[in-house]
Amino acid sequence: MTKKLFIICILISLLIFTNSAFAQQTNSNEDYSAYLPEARAINRELAHMPQGVSLLTKEGLSAVRNSLVPDSSIKTQLQPSVKYTPGPAGNLALRIFKPDTIRAVVLEIHGGGWSAGTAASDDIQNDIMARTCKVAVGSER
Repeated sequence: MTKKLFIICILISLLIFTNSAFAQQTNSNEDYSAYLPEARAINRELAHMPQGVSLLTKEGLSAVRNSLVPDSSIKTQLQPSVKYTPGPAGNLALRIFKPDTIRAVVLEIHGGGWSAGTAASDDIQNDIMARTCKVAVGSER
């Protein structure tokens, strides 16, 4: 029993020391009441803004996806080449924008969360980045 009590005391001491030695600095003692009027004014403005569609419904998700379709009237100046490489579930396509001068390579990964947009949605930005920064841009498709 004495040995168990000794070990428990040691563990508690270590826990207290570790907590006090490595505690993150906090700002919980700060008084933020001076910011409340501004925060409340912003919240009042936000309350009157039009509500967007909900991504949690089929209709809302469909509306967002349709709104993200690239404007087909805008063409990229660089024509992307498409290369394929084998992947675990089939071939993976890589769209490559190559300017005349290449100083570096950028891998752009479309962050659509598997719900909205496509890698081609980023073609205009990738074209501009490649030409302006003189970098080759590879984008998964």
